[in-house]
Amino acid sequence: MWGSLGFGITSLCIGYLFTIIGVENIMYPMMIMATVAFLFALHVQDVPQANKPVTIFDAFKLSTNPMLLLFLACVVFISITHRSNDTYLGIYIVELGGPEALIGWAWFIGVTTEAVVFATSGYWLKKWSPLTYVIIAGFLYACRWFMLSLLSDPWLLLPLQALHGLTFGLLYLTAFQFVNQLIPKHLQATGHVLFITIVFGFSGIIGSLLGGYIIDLTSMNHLYFFKSISAFVGACALICFKQLYDHRMDNSTKAAVS
Repeated sequence: MWGSLGFGITSLCIGYLFTIIGVENIMYPMMIMATVAFLFALHVQDVPQANKPVTIFDAFKLSTNPMLLLFLACVVFISITHRSNDTYLGIYIVELGGPEALIGWAWFIGVTTEAVVFATSGYWLKKWSPLTYVIIAGFLYACRWFMLSLLSDPWLLLPLQALHGLTFGLLYLTAFQFVNQLIPKHLQATGHVLFITIVFGFSGIIGSLLGGYIIDLTSMNHLYFFKSISAFVGACALICFKQLYDHRMDNSTKAAVS
């Protein structure tokens, strides 16, 4: 939540700053913020760690969990669209004729709603199963990208950015919760590393590469249309996964009773 608020406020301020100084001078505010963060970090104290440090090699232990790997494979179809938007949203706004300040407003609205979703998660998270929320997030992503693909006026993007918090907030929180259900407690930290690596790292690489390739061949509007298809496929795949998961859980329950 605090990361989202910091991101939103900074995006709004920097958008206006770039309008004044030009985006080519991006290095200077970045250096200032990095210096301030470094000075604060000098006064941060380490928290004693009860568990042993987790390495990337520990993630290979989870390769024997097919349900986890299948779930992550389904989520990738959705997460690559999110990471691609992180890369190309600003370019899309400029291509539609919007000013640099509009980029700041777009991110401010998006991450502010994201912070609201995180802050209120204690009220709605337990109403349905995490997997149900992930599926809902997938379909919301598909609707969001489809509406963005139809844009011709950059200012119409601002109200659609309110969906950012709803889509990403739902996906991130509930997928994280579901990963906890799929893995043993002593491997949860490793599962978190694997989840973040796939959702943010691997998906970011694929989303950026394929997004740029699609833009070169077609246009930004087509990119968002293809992203809506990808998110829709991911949501449908998760429905099939949920049926498989529920079936396995029912069999496990029956076996335990027997």
